[in-house]
Amino acid sequence: VGFGADNLPNLLTLKPFEPSKVVINPYRWSGQPVFEGSGAKVANVAAMLKAGEYPAIVAEEHGVGIDDVRSAARVLLGTAA
Repeated sequence: VGFGADNLPNLLTLKPFEPSKVVINPYRWSGQPVFEGSGAKVANVAAMLKAGEYPAIVAEEHGVGIDDVRSAARVLLGTAA
């Protein structure tokens, strides 16, 4: 958990997604979990996978690595990509 200058939480790292770095910032991205480097919403990545898109295409479309796509599938969909 990260804290801002006002001593309020401003960043939460979600451990279930490791080794990918997924964070929640209540002041950005509407508080949705995102991949830290790209800012891609985890839910959007999972939705594309659920729709049947290939993992490599999803990774390219969202600017994340294939391991990030696999993490989203594992945690949100309960499947392997």
